[in-house]
Amino acid sequence: AERAAQTVLRARNPYKAWRYELPPNGENDTSMTLWMTLALDAARRAKIEVDRAAFEGALRLLDEMTDLDTGRCGYTERGQPPA
Repeated sequence: AERAAQTVLRARNPYKAWRYELPPNGENDTSMTLWMTLALDAARRAKIEVDRAAFEGALRLLDEMTDLDTGRCGYTERGQPPA
């Protein structure tokens, strides 16, 4: 479980979130970000140390992707419809 959590952290884009690449390529999407955040939360609950910055980066991405008028959270762009 610790190795899995470390792999998730290595796949994170610096200062932000996740997409599908390891090593990360700088792209982010809300779907993978939420899955990786859930995995890290499970690790944290299992008493595995997880860098808090990963959760903060995920929240930053969700803030950037959410249209304030509609509340719609886009996949890779603010407020875009689901795929």
